[in-house]
Amino acid sequence: MTRTRRTRTAAAEAGTDPTDGGSAVIDFAFLAVLLAVPMVYLIVTVARIQAASYAVAQAAREAARVVVTTPSGAEPLARARTAAALAFEDQGFPAPDGAVAAGTVNASGPGTIQLDCGGAACLQPQNTVTLTATISVDLPLVPAAISQVVPMRLPVSATHRLVVDRFRSGP
Repeated sequence: MTRTRRTRTAAAEAGTDPTDGGSAVIDFAFLAVLLAVPMVYLIVTVARIQAASYAVAQAAREAARVVVTTPSGAEPLARARTAAALAFEDQGFPAPDGAVAAGTVNASGPGTIQLDCGGAACLQPQNTVTLTATISVDLPLVPAAISQVVPMRLPVSATHRLVVDRFRSGP
């Protein structure tokens, strides 16, 4: 009996309870899950937004480069659309689809590109070509019921400007 008392007294002095066996593991597991789930969601969301940033930067750059290097007689908008589609698909986003129309590639998907030639012919020497790529990123795992309160899409865009070569033959 003395031995048991000493053990309990030593445990009480050390700040531990011998009847509290294993509850720290349960507390740690609960807190780890409680902190890990939002952290994983944040990482997934930021990674998706970063992928969209890469996609629009690459789409704007490549589409503008394709426009200014288009040979005479070719269609620069169709070539820009193809270049942008490759850039969007490379980062896991659907390519813009639909008809190529007066300077804008259709926005029926989440990604769009817009070509601005500054009011002149796009392939005129020394003309500045501006191409803007935009994509809307859906927030992952957000229910549709919350869409009226919280915006579920984040727009990401990039603009790239290039000058058509001055020694280029006319459009």
